[in-house]
Amino acid sequence: MVIKPLSIGADRFLSLHWVNYAYELSVSHTNLKEAQTLLHDYLATQIKGSESSRKTLNQLTRLWLTSNDDFTLLRMSAISFNLTDNFKMLPILHFGLSLNVFPIYKETVKVIGTLCHLTGSVLRKTVVDRVGEQFPNISSIPRNVNRVIQTITDWGLITNINGFVQLNPIPIDDDCIASWLLSSILVADHISEISLIDLTMNPLLLGISINEPRRVVQTAGMLSFHRNDKGLEVVKLNYVI
Repeated sequence: MVIKPLSIGADRFLSLHWVNYAYELSVSHTNLKEAQTLLHDYLATQIKGSESSRKTLNQLTRLWLTSNDDFTLLRMSAISFNLTDNFKMLPILHFGLSLNVFPIYKETVKVIGTLCHLTGSVLRKTVVDRVGEQFPNISSIPRNVNRVIQTITDWGLITNINGFVQLNPIPIDDDCIASWLLSSILVADHISEISLIDLTMNPLLLGISINEPRRVVQTAGMLSFHRNDKGLEVVKLNYVI
């Protein structure tokens, strides 16, 4: 698997309030330039320092206020849910999209999910070291990883206390959101087909659980079951990204 290089702005902490606002703008404004201006003005009231504000704006724009990347279908599907009042599920959309837009998020989350599923918790320093092995030539990795941990802690996906990271259990009962998240996992991991059990146990899901995943695949539209060349049942995306 080829890992994309880190992009400008991937070392910012993204407060849930800021990301929620970026999503709200993506829902309410078809003019992305106008939405970006509103986000710029909002962040100027939230963040000290023009450089920090600019870098945060860059990352939030790449997440929710662009149509010029490989993840437009995922993004537009998430925007179509119009979850501006569903504060419980909004972090799920931010999370699934960030796994695709920012390689450092995917690698950090994969390490956290893998180790926490094995041991229940993991030292934050261990996460930093493991991710550093994936990006050996980037000196800013410790800062980047710590910002990802800080961000997904703020989003409610993990708990980070006294240097130990633990997963928060998060059930998803909405079939459409569940289907979207599972699709985002397949895209992020560059997987063309996978068994249902392997998909629902993917470490990128962290502590998120899907209610009746078989029904989700059968009915929610973004995924479907097929038989592979060996006759085994696998899950595939219903579209190509």
